[in-house]
Formats: sequence, structure tokens, C-alpha cells
Amino acid sequence: MLGISAKTAAIGVAAFMGGFLIADTLLGAIPEDMRKIAGALTASIAAIVAATVAWMAFEGTMTVGVAVPIILAAVGVGIAGVKAAVAMAEGGVVNQPTLILAGEAGPEIVEPLARYEARKAIENPTSSVAQPPQQIAVDVGGLHFYGDIADSKFLEKAAEYTADKISEAVNLRR
Repeated sequence: MLGISAKTAAIGVAAFMGGFLIADTLLGAIPEDMRKIAGALTASIAAIVAATVAWMAFEGTMTVGVAVPIILAAVGVGIAGVKAAVAMAEGGVVNQPTLILAGEAGPEIVEPLARYEARKAIENPTSSVAQPPQQIAVDVGGLHFYGDIADSKFLEKAAEYTADKISEAVNLRR
């Protein structure tokens, strides 16, 4: 039966924490555009190290007391690598099912892109989305005007005719 001492377990826990903290700090210093690939490579290498050391311990070429801290350090490094590979602290667009870490840099919003674009269009109505013309109907003395209020010719025609009708009505009352 394989057993480890409390001292070996404590060293293993310290190695795990040290491996995680050091790897997390180093990966955090890498520019965001390279961090995901660096995290994936770090996690892969850590898994290979942990598997190799475990195999060596089972084969008897390394004692369990030496192997456990190394394996736990590699696991800590691997977790930091996975964190870097899936974190989205600086945002991003996901276009396929993807495992991500959210909220690691503080509060984050995760929402479908279509809902985000619809919300932004409501918040910013002057966006690049084409706005339909604003149509109005004007009835002045039996003459009907119907058109786009942004069309200056329509507005001039409606204003001129309205002024003429008002002038005629005022002259009739004198």
C-alpha cells in the first residue's frame, strides 16, 4: 500500500499553490492576444510532467515522497494554464461552443451577440442601421400632403401652401 506522510502532503499542497501562483502571475504578464495559446501550452506541458512523474513513481524510479509534490506543483501550473486559456477578462467573441472563465477580473456581462447588437441599436439610435423615413400627412384647406419630413422640398411646398391658405383666410375676414 502506498502512503504519504503529513509532511509530504503539506509540501505537496505548498507546491500546488506555488505552482499555480507562479504560473498565473507569469501568464498574466503575457499580452492578451498570446495568453490563450501560452495557457494551453502551459497546461499541456504540466499534464505531461505530472503523468511522467506519476509513471516514474509507480515504476519505482522515484519515491512517492518526491513525486507527490512535483505532481501537485504540475497540477497547479496546469490549472493556471487552463485559466489563461479560457479566461475572457478583456472580452472577446465566441462563435462556437467554448468553455470560458468569466468574472475573473471583476463583473462581466455574457450575452448572445444578437441581443447585444439589438440593445446597442436601442441605446444608440444614430447607429449605422438605416432608419426608415418619417412619413407625415398634412391636410390644409382640402389639399393633402403626404411625404418624408426630412425632404426639404416637401416641407417647403407644405409650408408655402399653408402660408397662402392662412393669408387667404385672413384677407377674407377683413
